[in-house]
Amino acid sequence: MLFFSACYTPEYKPEDTIIPPIDEQISNSICDEIINISISAESNTEGPFSIGDIIPESLLVESDYCYPADSLGRSFSFANHPNKVFMIEMSATWWGPCFDAIQDGDAIYEYWENNERADDVIILHFLDDIFNPTCMQWGNAGILGIPPIVDDGVANTVRGLFPPNPDPSATIYPITIFINHNMQIINIEYGSLNLKDTNLYINCMLDAM
Repeated sequence: MLFFSACYTPEYKPEDTIIPPIDEQISNSICDEIINISISAESNTEGPFSIGDIIPESLLVESDYCYPADSLGRSFSFANHPNKVFMIEMSATWWGPCFDAIQDGDAIYEYWENNERADDVIILHFLDDIFNPTCMQWGNAGILGIPPIVDDGVANTVRGLFPPNPDPSATIYPITIFINHNMQIINIEYGSLNLKDTNLYINCMLDAM
């Protein structure tokens, strides 16, 4: 999600968010699709990695946290979190159109932070091309202290693992990526998802563990 001070809405409270009911047929269809992806891993050792591919451990590099303040000096690596499911968001500081996603971003993180299966889920934001705003300003534009943000580095290391959008009329960069407990890519979205859709994917990944 993109976090700019211009889109900060202090009156918003994620705990007030009402999650609309999910159509059972749609839910079952997506969960079935995730199970089918999980049992049909593709062989790809170099990337970029598409849906169905398993990211090899050799490419699971460490990246430095840049938010919140108490995370500075620590680093993140997928390899240090075995048997977890991931939702990662890719953002760049120059990319303003997605800033409206701040409310959903806070709601998604808080929902899973307080969920009974919180220990099985990691939600993380990777930030590219950090210059203005800074990573700290970016994070502070939302609810203070959340979500954790990782500096993707000048080489856009993690973003480079995933393919650009094949549709030239839409957003080129991958935004939301779901990865299961086997480091297999379950879904790539070229836009930010709301709380309902995100919960559907995460719950389906958990059910497939």
